[in-house]
Amino acid sequence: MRTSTQRRLAAVPLVAGLGALSIVGAPPTAASATPVSITVEAGTLSISAPTVMVDLGTVSTAEQTVISGSLGSVEVVDERNAATDAQWVASVVATDFATSSGGVIPAAAIDYRVGYISHSGSGTFTALDPSGLATTSPVVRGADLAGPNSASWSPTITVAVPSESMAGTYTASITHSVS
Repeated sequence: MRTSTQRRLAAVPLVAGLGALSIVGAPPTAASATPVSITVEAGTLSISAPTVMVDLGTVSTAEQTVISGSLGSVEVVDERNAATDAQWVASVVATDFATSSGGVIPAAAIDYRVGYISHSGSGTFTALDPSGLATTSPVVRGADLAGPNSASWSPTITVAVPSESMAGTYTASITHSVS
């Protein structure tokens, strides 16, 4: 037979167990929320082109002639990771060809032919082939872009050399940009 002390001790685990259950199921009496943020930076849109002198060759001044050659590889890299329908336009502008003795062949006499466009990523890449580079002209358009992409081409530069051009070495600068 149990004594009253034994009965009280036998009831303690049951009461303690019920107490633990009631604590777990009870709503908190205090809470503190901490705001958390992250920043996702936009990637870059860049263009690269040859930076060394490109020699298109030699022509005679006896009559107007055309000379042409490859400018070298031009590349646009788009790491902006746009969701859909992004676009960019690569453009070009040139200075006049000039000699140290004052001879000038105007930039309007320079034509630019894109040729084959190699690309990665999804989108449409279109050659625009401007004639005359005295003002900034679009040369390649990337459209309907989604995610990272790139395009590269090796343009052919053609210069119409007027027959009245004085003898000498003519230099110009062709500048590419992308936006």
